[in-house]
This record gives sequence, structure tokens and C-alpha cells, in this order.
Amino acid sequence: MKKITLLLIAVFVLSAANLYAQQRVSRDVLGQLLHQMYFDYVPENEFNQVFQNFMKTNYPGQNIFYPNDVREITSSFMFSFMDNEAVMDKWTKYAKAREAEQQAKKDEAARQETARQEVARQEAIRQEAARQEAAWQEVLRKKNTNTLSIKDKNAAIDYYNSGVDYFNKRDYDSAIVKFTESIRINPYEADVYECRGSAYLFKGNFAQARADANKALQLDPNYKAAKDLDAEIKRLEQSRTAQEPSPPRGKIKKFLIVEMPEPANAAKPQNAEYTDTKVSIPYKIEGGAAWNWQIFSPSIPNDVPQDIYNRLWNINQKTIKAGKYDFNAFNYNTAQSIVYDESALSDNYTFSGVCMNYADYFIFVLKHDSVLLELYNKGIITENTSSTHKWIEYRTEKNRYIIDPTWCDWDYVGQPYGIYANNAEFAEACRTSYNRNNLIEAKSKSWFFRNVKTVTEEFDRRSHGM
Repeated sequence: MKKITLLLIAVFVLSAANLYAQQRVSRDVLGQLLHQMYFDYVPENEFNQVFQNFMKTNYPGQNIFYPNDVREITSSFMFSFMDNEAVMDKWTKYAKAREAEQQAKKDEAARQETARQEVARQEAIRQEAARQEAAWQEVLRKKNTNTLSIKDKNAAIDYYNSGVDYFNKRDYDSAIVKFTESIRINPYEADVYECRGSAYLFKGNFAQARADANKALQLDPNYKAAKDLDAEIKRLEQSRTAQEPSPPRGKIKKFLIVEMPEPANAAKPQNAEYTDTKVSIPYKIEGGAAWNWQIFSPSIPNDVPQDIYNRLWNINQKTIKAGKYDFNAFNYNTAQSIVYDESALSDNYTFSGVCMNYADYFIFVLKHDSVLLELYNKGIITENTSSTHKWIEYRTEKNRYIIDPTWCDWDYVGQPYGIYANNAEFAEACRTSYNRNNLIEAKSKSWFFRNVKTVTEEFDRRSHGM
């Protein structure tokens, strides 16, 4: 094997010797060239000793050599020590040591490059995390003041709805893609983060699921679905045995927002006409050629002091503003009580829940009004429950009035996809009509101080324990 190796070296030496044999050279120069080009791994003194011994033995007294001499000397030198095992072994060890040294340098250079790339990668990750955190803080700062166009909001809703389709089919990869696109366009909706986090959970990506749950809760600290997601992640992480997530709950689609212009040709109907018996409000929804009128019959009791009525109305409006009805909690019977603290009195406070949470919040705020608290303690204002519902009542000497903040919330009663999908047109009217605020207020008053004597529908009566 050693002989074969040296034969191969000899071929290169002989071919290269032609380059240095174009002019005459001295014995010392020839030795230096051979050492530098092919035997530099051998200590120079040791090589010179072997080479000079070779020259004294084979070319005694000759110091100048010509081209043909160089080729002959090179070939003879290579073959002269091929059978010298001592030299072969020693020089082979030198060659291997040089090879190991060069390989070590390459490995060290590769290690340093890998380390450099890792440092660069970590720095890129840090910068990206900082960028994302800054962008997220900007989202939180603008969540209540963002100026997204209706076009962008609808584009985000389209992606969200597509994501819901995939999620409900358990195609979580595609759902994540769609939810991410929705968030890219409109990063202010807590429910989209919760949906994407749920999809990540079923993919087994707890880190991303937790991140999305946290973002949803930062946008809406009382969002029940996000709290459930966070609890499910913790349950799975703390389990000592591998477990599957709880069965997925179906997600609910959203409806697009329609921006309607005000009526043209100065023929705009008048605003709401309030009377003691009814409210008539004009509205027009997408695709409608004609204007319609929504007629409500709000109850305005004549045996309730106006000041008390106004105080309760303000609390009712505050409850509706704060509350976001949780259809998932209702449909899957997972609703839980919410403990309200002093922060719940803030105008910016929000919660996600069902009828009991609406009623509890109403009473919580009421108890901070000394006048109403006295009526509550006397049993004039009461909390009431049936097997499926919770509401408030106000009792006079002759009448019982229902105050139902849940059913006053147009976003709950009017949604076409809710459990009470009975007023899709009204929901669209609330979204699109220039008379939106009047529609919502009138609808709210339909179940504010509603005299029990006027409740005739079987479903309404059963829900309110009649």
C-alpha cells in the first residue's frame, strides 16, 4: 500500500519535474524544490540528510544538473527509499500527522463558522422577536382605535371563515394558514387568535397554542374560550402520561360587514319617532331597493320613578357594552361564573359569557349605586333564574317588569348564527343602516322593563319562568 502511494506521488513528481527542468539547477536547489513541493511534511533537516546521502551515493562530485538529469534524479530518488521500511514508516507517519493537522484546522474552521452562524441565527431570532413584540404592543395600543377599512375587515373575515371550515373538518394545517392570513389583515380580533391557538393545540404545538391564547387574553382578558384553551394547554403539559386534547368544539363563522350609503335624493326617512307605545325606525340592508321600517314596542312604565328608570338604563347599557355573548359556551354548556372586581367598573371593561354572566355583571354594577342597592336589599330589584336563563326583575305594587340585559343585547338576539337565529335581517340592519344606533337602542328597550303581562310567546315565557 505504501509503495502504491509513493508510486502515485512519483508520477506527480516526475510530471512536475518537467516544470523545473527547463534550466540547469544545483544539487541544493533541486533538494529544496522537491521538499517544498512534495515532502514539506517531513522536517527539512531530515529530508536534506536523506536526499544528500542519496546524491553522494549516486551522483558523487556532481553539483550542476540539466533537464534530463533532473528527471532521472527525481525518479531515482523516489524509488531509492521505497524499499527502506524505516524511512517509509517514518515519513508515512509524518504524512498522516500533516493530514490530521490539516483536518483539525478544517474542523476548527467549520466549528467556528457553525458557531458564527448560530450566533447570527440567535441574533436574528432575537431581533425578530423584538420586532414582533413591538408590532404586538402596537396592536394592543390601537385595538380600540384602529382605522381598518370595511374592505380589510371583510377580507379578514373571509380568511377567518375559510379557516373555520378547515378547522371543523379537522384540517388544522390549512386552518392555521387561513387564520394567520386573517390576523395579518386584522390583528385586533381575539377570537381569531383563539381559533388558531386551538388548531396549534391539535397539532401538538403547545408553544404556539399558548402564545395565541395569551394574545387573545391580552386583547380580551375575559374571553372565556381563550381561558379554556389556556387551561387545556396547562392540563396536557402537566399530565404525566401522553394525552390527547379534549375533542374540538366547532367554530362559528362571522358575517361580512356591509357599508350602506345614506338615502339619496333627500328622501331620507326621519329618525326614530318615540312614543309611549312604539318606535318606528327606517333602515335599508344590502341589496334592498326599498326602505323598511322596524317597529318596536319598548315598555316605559308609569309606576317607576324616572330617576330609577334612568339609573337602571345606564347600567343596562354598560352591561351590553361590556358583554360579548359566548355562543360556544352556551352551545357546549361550558359557561362558568365570573368573579368581578373593582376593575370591572371601568368603561373599557369587557367580558365574554352567557345570560348568568350578564345578569351577575348587572347586579355587580348596581350594588355600587347606593340608591339602587337599597331597592335590591328590599327585594324590589331581584335576580331571577329558570332552568335555562337568568335575568333581573323590578317589582312594583301592581306589576313585575323584566330587565334582561342578555336579550337586550342586539349582538346576541340579532345574530343569524346564534341559538336564537330568528332575526337575520335585523342583524344586518344594525350593521349597515345609518340609523344603526337608534335600532340598537330601541331593540335594547324591548326587553328593558318588559311587563310580564305582555310576554305571550311560549318560548319567552318558559325562559323567564312563567
